[in-house]
Amino acid sequence: MDGQALKMGNYLVAYRLADKEQYAIENITTRQVIIVNRMMLEKFRHAIRENEPDSLFESGKLGEGLQAGGFILPQQTSELEIVRMEEMQNRFGHPEYMELWIAPTYNCNMACVYCGQHHVAEKGVMSEEVQEAIIKYLRSTFPGKKIASFCWYGGEPLLEPEIILKLGRQIKKLAEEHDVETWHRIITNGTLLNDSTVSILRELNILHAQVTVDTLPQHHNRLRVFKDGSPSWEIIMANIEKYCHDILVKVRVNLTARNHECLDEFLELLESRNLLERIDVSLAIASCFEGFDYVDLDGFAADQEIDYSLFEDTLIGFMNDKEMKEKLHAEKFRSVIIPTNFMQCAAKIPDSFVVGPRGELYKCALAFGDDQEIVGNILASDFPDKALESRYLGFDISQDSVCTDCLAYPACRGGCLVSRLKSQGLRNRCFISVPRWEKVLRIRLEQMIGARIPKLNPICLYPRDRRLGTVMIQSVADEVSC
Repeated sequence: MDGQALKMGNYLVAYRLADKEQYAIENITTRQVIIVNRMMLEKFRHAIRENEPDSLFESGKLGEGLQAGGFILPQQTSELEIVRMEEMQNRFGHPEYMELWIAPTYNCNMACVYCGQHHVAEKGVMSEEVQEAIIKYLRSTFPGKKIASFCWYGGEPLLEPEIILKLGRQIKKLAEEHDVETWHRIITNGTLLNDSTVSILRELNILHAQVTVDTLPQHHNRLRVFKDGSPSWEIIMANIEKYCHDILVKVRVNLTARNHECLDEFLELLESRNLLERIDVSLAIASCFEGFDYVDLDGFAADQEIDYSLFEDTLIGFMNDKEMKEKLHAEKFRSVIIPTNFMQCAAKIPDSFVVGPRGELYKCALAFGDDQEIVGNILASDFPDKALESRYLGFDISQDSVCTDCLAYPACRGGCLVSRLKSQGLRNRCFISVPRWEKVLRIRLEQMIGARIPKLNPICLYPRDRRLGTVMIQSVADEVSC
């Protein structure tokens, strides 16, 4: 202890395990977990409520371990300031990095029922003037950059392969001149992958393609159809099989209330076609764009109405399937289960935009096509509009006391910034699902103790009730209540 004043962490949650004499205490700031007995749990509660962390050093080396895990902190340490510092570092601490999403067209050859592009009234293709402005912007921005990430987006970007080829060649030349490392990917529906388009992608080093396949054909073909209503599953799958040797295909699976139970069967189908070792798989929960009601079609609705509990067992089972994770390349494995917001979000950093076909600029693909979210135009001499962009770059979630008091705050950090701003901070304010959080933690704890845990019951260790996401956890007054 070295005589320094100490305090307990402010984001600790206890859970009662199946054995009522065992408890798990999670430090959400550091994501460290310890397992204790009832006596030690009571010592924890006493240390928190009486502000006596020194008492925990009476149990041998336990206190030192708790201090190392961030359960006990120096008195002057502010967890809020640490999180805020990390957020600012993520936002402004990488001036050598930039990100640009380029949408050559609003148009698409498909009519997927849940697609947010339905609201884009103006159709069209990127003009020569806008293309030249993009190159002019990169020419002025590349000096001082080390890494530039590009994503080709739309609409369906492969409807305009010549624009991709022309812009891509100029970007490649500029990057070589300024010694900038470039990363390229494309989000495509996969129907236009052919020898010609794949040859362009390979020439430009666009070797990562996200293609959506919503499980089995009977489900996919209800959701992802061509303009004339004809099915797309067989065409997309045939293209993936043919070209996954040439480019890395990440198959995105949008789960709905109807198709999520078919995930295992779909993965078995991929394995039967020798695809699992050659592609990546990413899961998402489908939602239709606000204002379009497709609830009757496939059992899903707008974001605010999603019942995530429908998907928990499917997603967590997928996440915890060691054999499947090995087949899917564990280092690439992704899931929507664990709600964290540590990753660098392009909407929060300078020199990162989505460029639409008219030259309009957005801070995120989720805002694409929404005129209310435009932060400038690449054709203007003074883009972006600093006042508009400051809504993103200047947003400080640490000023929201409801969020910062929540026990989940160090992990979620306010959630998706774009969704929050588009809803004026109200709708979808919180996306932390305690049942999902609890199930993921239970998997981790079962591995630690080597036994099944039927349910975790969160316990508030603090002297007043605290939120854990959407759930208020009551403060218990005595050990019997635990």
